[in-house]
Amino acid sequence: MSVLFSAGEVGSFNAIFKCFEVFQNKRECYFHSTELSQKNCSPDSLLEINLSSSLLEIKRLLDSKKIDTLLYSVNVFSNETRQLAGICKKLDIKLVHVLDYWNSYIERLKVGNEIIFPHIYLVPDSKAFAEAVAEGIPEDTIMISGNPAFSDKLDIYKEFKNSLVLEPAPKKIAFIAEPILQDQGGESLKTFRGYTEQSVLSLFSASLESLDNPAVDIIPHPRQDLPALRYFLSNLGNNYFKLRENISITKSFHEYQGIVGMSSSVLYEAWLFGIPTISIQPNLLNSSLKIAMQREGICLVSNQDHAVHEITQWLRMLTSNPNIHKV
Repeated sequence: MSVLFSAGEVGSFNAIFKCFEVFQNKRECYFHSTELSQKNCSPDSLLEINLSSSLLEIKRLLDSKKIDTLLYSVNVFSNETRQLAGICKKLDIKLVHVLDYWNSYIERLKVGNEIIFPHIYLVPDSKAFAEAVAEGIPEDTIMISGNPAFSDKLDIYKEFKNSLVLEPAPKKIAFIAEPILQDQGGESLKTFRGYTEQSVLSLFSASLESLDNPAVDIIPHPRQDLPALRYFLSNLGNNYFKLRENISITKSFHEYQGIVGMSSSVLYEAWLFGIPTISIQPNLLNSSLKIAMQREGICLVSNQDHAVHEITQWLRMLTSNPNIHKV
């Protein structure tokens, strides 16, 4: 029998693709054809599924490939994957969902007004287990698996640790951008987070004014509207920020003294590596995004009125100690 994999957004895809690589050596595997899978999978492993086809037509296609399991992950833009999970549930295909972050546990399972519960719900740790149960995921379906996307991080961590010994202490800061305005919208929408990447960058820029010649690399998200981001940065009126594209941020951690962002999983990775990390989420309206970043060692800024002061204090702590990485 065969396994079908599906994920459309980069965080989810990174988790699922690691599973795909391992399973290929054990079972026949297919990847639901999306932009990301087309870039990373061989053509013979891609499966084109017309989700608007009749249930019978889709059943014939999946039966022809002997698919009995869907291994999938859902994130912000995962409508096709959600729909595919709903179809597979109707066809009695086993559903295994991989959670790649610490929020929206049950929201990810919604297809319209219906909740499609998977047979197995894989979560990264005991914190996620407890939070998933609290949100209504059946406890007997939840398993702690870690995040498959982090499966190669130990080797990268060893390289990072060696780099700190071999190279001078880093002086730059990395800001992890996210397309928040594009994804959740502004104040007029119910999905508004309470901030956008633009409002956070403005606060961060103001906080940098107390430092002597700060240098910040802006690391864009794969879905970032780069022309819009460039335009915004050019109008901030400072020389602190430099847009740095096409890098593997995890493999470049050793270049940075600290990591700044909002709610990206990159902040969690930086925290795991022992890099000073700050999550700036002023006026946050979505409590789950706050909970996700509540880790001992991550500075979380959520109060708009105190934001510049708190960020400035963190920056001063950072720059006063060039050997602050805890490895």
